[in-house]
Parts: sequence; C-alpha cells; structure tokens
Amino acid sequence: MKIGMKKRLVVTTLLVFGFLPLMACEETKTEAPAMVQSGYSSLFDWRYWEANKCLSRTASIVGFSNTVIDFHGNATVRGNVALFADSVLTLDGNATVSGYVYTPSLDRITLNGNSSIGEIQEVDLTENEFPAVAFAEYLEGFEPNMTFGKVDQSTRIDAFDKLTVVSIQGDLRLAANRYLTLAGGTDDIFLIKIYGKAHFSGKSGILLDGGLSAQNVLFLLVNENSDLFVSGQTSLVGTFFAAKASAFISGNGKVAGSIFAKTSITIAGNGLDFEAAPFCPGNWIVPEPAPEPAPDPTATPDPVVSPDPTATPDPTATPEPTATPDPVVSPEPAPSVTPPPTTCTDFWCDGSIIGI
Repeated sequence: MKIGMKKRLVVTTLLVFGFLPLMACEETKTEAPAMVQSGYSSLFDWRYWEANKCLSRTASIVGFSNTVIDFHGNATVRGNVALFADSVLTLDGNATVSGYVYTPSLDRITLNGNSSIGEIQEVDLTENEFPAVAFAEYLEGFEPNMTFGKVDQSTRIDAFDKLTVVSIQGDLRLAANRYLTLAGGTDDIFLIKIYGKAHFSGKSGILLDGGLSAQNVLFLLVNENSDLFVSGQTSLVGTFFAAKASAFISGNGKVAGSIFAKTSITIAGNGLDFEAAPFCPGNWIVPEPAPEPAPDPTATPDPVVSPDPTATPDPTATPEPTATPDPVVSPEPAPSVTPPPTTCTDFWCDGSIIGI
C-alpha cells in the first residue's frame, strides 16, 4: 500500500515525547501537531540537544539523506523513525513501527502485507542532518583512553573516570558466545570509535555491567566502509552512529538503542525486538584541553656602558669633558599571561557544538 495524502494513520492522543501513542485508522488528512511543525521541539533539533544533551529521546532509526530503509519479517521497532531528504521507507510482512515516522513527503513510505506504522507525520527534519554529522565529527576528535587494533574475542572494558573513549582501529567482529562487556556506573559514559566494521553473528553482542545505561553508550562508525552487520541471536545495546555507512540487522535477537546511518538500513528480523534507547546522557562530561604553556618573559636588555671621559692633554687647554650619557633604562618585562583553559559547560564548549 502506497501512503498518499488521502489515507493517513493518525494518533488518538496528543504527541508526548517518551510515551507511545494509541493508534487508530481514519480516511482523512490531519496536520502535524504545532510542536512538530515549528521544528523547535523536534526530536533532532540541535537546540533540543543543547537543552537536553541528547541525540534524541525516542528515536530508534534515523536515515540520513538518500537512505533506503527496509523493514521485513516480524520485526518490531519501538520508538520513532526519521527520514531525511529523499530517504524512503518500505515495510513488508508483519513488520511494525509502533511510534511515529517523520518524512518530508508521504510518498516516501510504502506498506505491504500486514505491516503497520503507529502514525506518519509529514514534516521535514532534514535541516538537522548537518548538526548531527557535526556532532559525530566533534566526537571523533576525542583522544582515546585505550586503543585496540581489533576486537574479535570476548573483552571487558571498565570505565575510565566518567568518560571512557575507546578506539578500535580495525573491526569489532564477535561471534559464537563472544561479547564486548562495558562496565561502569549510572554516571559513566562510553564512546567507542570503530574505524573498521562492526560485525555480530551467532549468539554474541554487547553487554553492560555495573548499572551502566544503554543511553550512555555510543558507537561511532567512522569510515565509509564502517558498516554495521548483525545476525543470529545477537543482543546489542547503545547507539550506532554511521554517518557514512549502512546497517543490516537480521535474526531474532534484541536491540536496545538506536541506529543513525546512511546509504541503507535493513531490519529483517524473524521476531527481532528493537527498543529505542538513543544516546542521551544526563551528565555529559567533556575533557578540558590542557592550557598552553606560558611564553617566556621578555629578556631585559643590558644597560649601555658609560664611556670614560676624554683625557686632558698638556699644554692645550682642557676641553670640557664629554658628558656621560645616562644608561638606557631597562624596560619592565611584560608579565606572561597564561591563557585560561576552554570553559566547558556540560556538553557544550564555547557556545555550541557547531561553532555558533
């Protein structure tokens, strides 16, 4: 079924972020709620991030410009889905999105079989793609606390202070009862930068320990070939942010997090359960840069030495002695000023993450 302007799935309750709406079907066209139309309180507006320190509060899937999104089988996606620019979404079989789908145009969505969507909102959120990508580039610049060439065995990483930054130069590739365990408290935050692929198969995945929340975990897939691939009974937690790559998830596992990707996003689970838990730490800590070293004080020049007076010759009359010039006064050395470190308030440094 191609979604058109005359057939809409509409909500019977007001849009309240964080709560799933009750659904009904009507042969009518309704306007998006004012809070969505305005853009100011949209799920992905950078001003919303600034106020709440979140990528989103309820998004499960975000397709950047020109992304092809397919949901197949019996996959259930809880939370909201956003399509930027010319992205398209197709649902087949019994695939379900229980929340909202935001799209610039209704003709970008196709429903086949018994698939369903809670509600479709015709609203363009594409302007938020730039700050989202800028956010990823900002995080990429963080210095790691630890670096791995690759991770293909069960590995445990304990929190390093409040913000733990891990760099994986190759693939994160886990299978056959192998897990990456992230251990930390409720206030800890993990940023995992992956320069290869993230590949999970069999019974494998990501585990959290010590009270660490899925909303405090972000996997940054850096390169164009840094794709996310998931199959089997994989259990994933955290947000996977692939601004240049694609994502493929199948099997009958469970995902508690969100996916931001480009090119393609495929959810083809046979009972896959996808629960929204996007990156939204309440206590984002940014490491302050070390202050630059103070410049050396200006050297004090030596005073000019006064010459001896000219000797008086005989018997010629004694000329007036040459006046002794005053010594050059040494200038006071300029005090060295140590520049203050950058002032950071929570998530934001020097005004905002996008430089304004």
